[in-house]
Amino acid sequence: MSSPPLVSVIVPTHNYARFLPEAVHSVLRQRAGNIDVEVIVVDDGSTDNTQDVAREMKRDIVYIRQEKSGVSTARNTGIQKARGDYVVFLDADDVLMEGVLSAHLAMFAEHPHLDMSLCRCFDYHVPGSSGGNRLWPLVRGHWNIHICCYNIAPIHCFMLREKTVRQAGLFNTSLTGCEDYEYWLRCFSTGCRAGLAAEGLAIYRRHQTSASANRQHMLLHEVSLRNHVAGMLESSRLTDPPEKLAGWLALASGCINLANHLTYSRALALKMQDMFVRAVQESERLQGISKDGDAELRCIQRYYSARVIKVAKLIPDDLTAAATEAVKLLVNRYPYFAESSAEDLDNQIFALSLHLRVTGIPDILQQFDGLDS
Repeated sequence: MSSPPLVSVIVPTHNYARFLPEAVHSVLRQRAGNIDVEVIVVDDGSTDNTQDVAREMKRDIVYIRQEKSGVSTARNTGIQKARGDYVVFLDADDVLMEGVLSAHLAMFAEHPHLDMSLCRCFDYHVPGSSGGNRLWPLVRGHWNIHICCYNIAPIHCFMLREKTVRQAGLFNTSLTGCEDYEYWLRCFSTGCRAGLAAEGLAIYRRHQTSASANRQHMLLHEVSLRNHVAGMLESSRLTDPPEKLAGWLALASGCINLANHLTYSRALALKMQDMFVRAVQESERLQGISKDGDAELRCIQRYYSARVIKVAKLIPDDLTAAATEAVKLLVNRYPYFAESSAEDLDNQIFALSLHLRVTGIPDILQQFDGLDS
């Protein structure tokens, strides 16, 4: 009788002793007759009582302490220690809902040719933090295209085959933000194929000390990753012209949106406008040689074009001459978006997004009643 698959769950932590037991327990409860787990806690130089908390759980975890080197180094330490057939990354302040690992493994069993699995995410804002609780708007396919615009899901939503992790390599330790986004870009640039575990759910705890709270810091790293996206699009991994066309439009949307938010740096905003122009021009070139593609791809192309036109309407005076001309190319392609009122355009974008997203609510969310804060 073959042994059940082993899932290595890597949990980096720095001064999160108060959260760590809940995160570890959320992994241990995933164990079943057809699944085994190992929890690798990497303590990145904590100065709180993390060591004492970990000592109390020593029978259930692999505990590694290192000098403070950053979350990417901590994850890399976990990768090098992992023995599993599959790998999941879980930050110490987040949790996995029951059955999520089984949902991932069921997806792999049904689609053995795939390299990674994505599940749903629920953003939970603890008392005192800003924002509302919500299900992460996860798209249901073509993740290699959507990632050209934005990070498609939080890090704990992914399960990767061990061979995929080895192929992708280690996290980039030079990044202090968006390091997971860069990692997924690298995975997709090597041809990684993904699938959906729609009933799986992870909880993203939002609080004032979470890394994602520093929006300006994250924006700076998003700017730095636009060249990575362009490099992926120029590679042979998106060989189908309609797919590549959609990818360039997704990049264009991401760039003009960043330009709109980079109000504190005109130089960076102009850099993003330059990249936006390049992306639109590439899409225009592909438009001349591309067949229509399937209905999903056409929807993606319309969606990102509509988003570009919406932002362009908001900042017409801030656009360079070249960016204005690039917008006109999309207006000529989709005149009905340009002719729509702001409200009608918002409604059209929302309708397109609903078509692209995973719908429904995971059953397990009904059992969620909050986290310790």
